[in-house]
Amino acid sequence: MTIAPLVPLLLLLVCSNFWALGEAKGLPPLENVAKFNEDDYQLEMVQVLFRHGARTAIGCEAILIPNNSEAYYQPWGYSQLTNVGMKQEYRIGQMLRRRYDDFLGDQYRPRDVYAYSSDYSRTKASLELALAALYPPKGEQIWNPDLDWMPIAVNSNPRQLDILMKPRFCPKFIATLQQLYNTTEVRRTLAEFADVIDLMKSRYENFTFMNIICAYNFLLIQKDLQLALPDWYTDEIYEKIQRANEFYLATLSWTRELKRLNGGTLVRQFLENMRLARRKLYMYASHDKNLHAVVAAHNLTLGQYPDYGSAVIMEKLKDGENNRYVRLLLWIGEPKKLMHLEMPGCAEICPLSRYEELLAPIVPTDEDMRCLFQGLEPKDLERIFDTDSVEPGSA
Repeated sequence: MTIAPLVPLLLLLVCSNFWALGEAKGLPPLENVAKFNEDDYQLEMVQVLFRHGARTAIGCEAILIPNNSEAYYQPWGYSQLTNVGMKQEYRIGQMLRRRYDDFLGDQYRPRDVYAYSSDYSRTKASLELALAALYPPKGEQIWNPDLDWMPIAVNSNPRQLDILMKPRFCPKFIATLQQLYNTTEVRRTLAEFADVIDLMKSRYENFTFMNIICAYNFLLIQKDLQLALPDWYTDEIYEKIQRANEFYLATLSWTRELKRLNGGTLVRQFLENMRLARRKLYMYASHDKNLHAVVAAHNLTLGQYPDYGSAVIMEKLKDGENNRYVRLLLWIGEPKKLMHLEMPGCAEICPLSRYEELLAPIVPTDEDMRCLFQGLEPKDLERIFDTDSVEPGSA
């Protein structure tokens, strides 16, 4: 058996994690989380970055069991939302409708909403599900009385050119991460996982530490779906792989430069959205790595791995003197819980000017944002825009 397709670093940088300074403040269920005092603040904008729902395995994960094939995941196939995942994403829309009903109004207005997804089937479907729950047709928008749904346009870019969702494809990020892995600090920690890596190498050709994310995700999916596990599986090995994966994810946002090249691209977009103030709601369907990267950029730790259907919510507020503020929230879909995220150096409701000051060191430059476009040739664009390519998926 071979897992050679897992080896190229470009294809393996599929996650990022939070690295700890601040912490999330747990609160009771959603209904008990204060929105804000409307006498003191007016809501101006909501931005939501959320993870796709529960999915099936992707090809590079499924080969960790001999003779495992796409047939095991029918009727969905590889890399698709399961029914559980669909419900998780629908609940995101329901939560947003309950929380922001007055602010959004009861009808969908295209000028008020921008919806963006990474270039994967599972995230695009997740975005459509969240929007379906958030904006069921009302009044004259009801086009079919037998269907409580209306089409809402969504946006995406080819993944090879998506600096928001796939900044880890940037050669500068890859080179910076390679330098990190050559440091004594990281090498010392890697040695703690040598037994797990040796086990994987003995079973799968070309396995490296950077493949640990595929092993972890595959085991998690198989357990969730109650499908077969590899013959080498034990609870002890699973826990060791889980810890190794947490360390791997942490390295992707280990330094300020990595944070800037990783979660910083989305932070820059959020800041630009608030500056332009064009819409009420921005929705971004993404992956666990994107949530990790954005949280890490804020010097926060969540204390747990964001599950399918988790979301980071950014509220832009205005007080009676036209001062602007930012408030960060975390939605945990299982169980339903909304929590405050309080940045180090700022209060829960943070003045926008202070927020910009704190985030300035990790906001990427224009050159950083153009990283994925550098060196592209016509043949590269032909490959990128192949409209009938097979989706390889990502973890």
